[in-house]
Amino acid sequence: MEPDMVVDLIGKAVQKGVQIEGLVADDDTTVMSRVHGICPNIQKMSDKNHIKKNISNSLYNLQKVHKNLSSKVIKYIQKCFNYMISQNQANPDGIEKGLSALSLHPFGNHIECSEVWCHHKRNPTTSKYSSLPYGKPLKGEVLQQDLENTFHKLKKHSSKLANLGSTQANESFNKSVASKAPKSRLFSRSIGYRVAASVAQKNMGESYLIQVNKRLGLSPGTYTRRLAAQKDLAARRKRALAVTSKAKKRRLHLRAKRNQTAASRETREPVNYCPQVALNDNEESLATGVEIPPPITRPAPEPAEFSKENNPFIYFYLESTGLARNSHITQIAAVCGNEKFSQYVMPKVPMTSKAAEVTGIDVINGKMYCHGNKVNAVKLSAAADALLNFFMKFQSKVVLIGHNIKSFDCHLLLNALESCSKTDAFLHCIAGFVDTRLLFKIFNPNLKSFSQKSLFEQFVFSNYNAHDALEDVLALRTLVQTVDIDVASVQFLSASFTFSNALGNYLYCLQIQQNLPSLGHLVDERVITKNMANKIAGSGLNLKFLQLAYSRNPSEGILNLFSEPIVSNRVRVTKSQKVIASLNKYFASNVES
Repeated sequence: MEPDMVVDLIGKAVQKGVQIEGLVADDDTTVMSRVHGICPNIQKMSDKNHIKKNISNSLYNLQKVHKNLSSKVIKYIQKCFNYMISQNQANPDGIEKGLSALSLHPFGNHIECSEVWCHHKRNPTTSKYSSLPYGKPLKGEVLQQDLENTFHKLKKHSSKLANLGSTQANESFNKSVASKAPKSRLFSRSIGYRVAASVAQKNMGESYLIQVNKRLGLSPGTYTRRLAAQKDLAARRKRALAVTSKAKKRRLHLRAKRNQTAASRETREPVNYCPQVALNDNEESLATGVEIPPPITRPAPEPAEFSKENNPFIYFYLESTGLARNSHITQIAAVCGNEKFSQYVMPKVPMTSKAAEVTGIDVINGKMYCHGNKVNAVKLSAAADALLNFFMKFQSKVVLIGHNIKSFDCHLLLNALESCSKTDAFLHCIAGFVDTRLLFKIFNPNLKSFSQKSLFEQFVFSNYNAHDALEDVLALRTLVQTVDIDVASVQFLSASFTFSNALGNYLYCLQIQQNLPSLGHLVDERVITKNMANKIAGSGLNLKFLQLAYSRNPSEGILNLFSEPIVSNRVRVTKSQKVIASLNKYFASNVES
């Protein structure tokens, strides 16, 4: 607030006989020297929120010198300061002792601590620093000395810190006035009434409207009375709930989540403005314009919706050039009732020796042979069209049933459809998939093996010509029919999944496949584990993006990137301090070298 306005308000209040003992204000203004000119007995009281903000600014200034003074450590010191101030109001001696403890307690020195609030003094062997990295005290004599100097300056103001006020009521009233008289508009005639309405609402609640109507000789209004009572009740209830421990914890949690989201986005976003950034053409300055992609998450399970009456069940099987998920299809087979489909496909990559031995399929001089016999093999696009025509014969969305298809066959199929731009066409004619391997795991989880050949021998008591696509698919249908499993039963719902879910999983695995090679060196150097490398790659990050995050913020760039909140209270990669510290150490050593 401007000094002239404060002096004017206090002067008018004094003329009306109002006794003013104290004035709550921040420490950024010289208004008190002018106020004492008209009312010398008024005492200045500092606003506790501004005091906390000034301490926060001092700590963040120290962060520029001390890299180990991370935001997490600063928040911990802020929390300790806030508790100390709240517990020692009207106790200047307690404030002085608390300020001395603030520079020692985080470093494991509890000489100045009180047993009332310090768990470490009560239980020195079992207590840990739950809010500090790794649960251990801070280290560094220089940092400790700088913190001591910061808090020592406040000791001479201990009396002021022991008698703090709050301007929150003023801010609340300002918000109420702003709702009735926004600053963006000029109200030359009605401004007085609008401010008066805000004052009445602050003092009396929403029921002030009823009193206004009465004074004007108007009916209070049945609906106005009812609405005012409802709003006042809701306001009282909100105030009562706001002071509960549960509400305070939720506010702190939401604030921490907002801060984390903001920090993560700042790390991901490029530098949009910087002096002479357009004139610099070195690699480092050009990297500032690169944006780190937002988080990518593995799709949640999504069971398919279908029924026997409305959706034909088609058993299908694929043969391929190898066991890798990016292998090419060599044979497609499908069966539904008396309808059968079988088509050989000419791959664009060579057959692996193992696949050729197991399936009997081989390509020699551009011609395909199966067990030495030449077969008619077509291009992938033609085979996909033929399979689509087979599905469309049934005039309704089909359900594809296969063995181990969730982790293998669906990836082969989607990889093939993506390569020939047929994905959308198949999306409109497939209701979902059912994986019989998952089906039998639910049906009898105690079986020793869930391979199709083993299940066929155990339940059908027979053998079949495995690794011929058509024979495999016929055997799978016989197996399911022999055991008499109701594929559409709710019991086996988790064995099914939608086409969209299969596509999402395929794209997620493709992301891992693209990003993982760049992280191989980190795994070889034992900076991170292979499992952690998969999580990092799956989230849409590669080595280049990790280096970029570190260069933007060496102390917390990786932390902000990895701990970005996503769905279901999960984070992008991990909150593990061990993993983050290992990566920071690796990038720091590379910068030094």
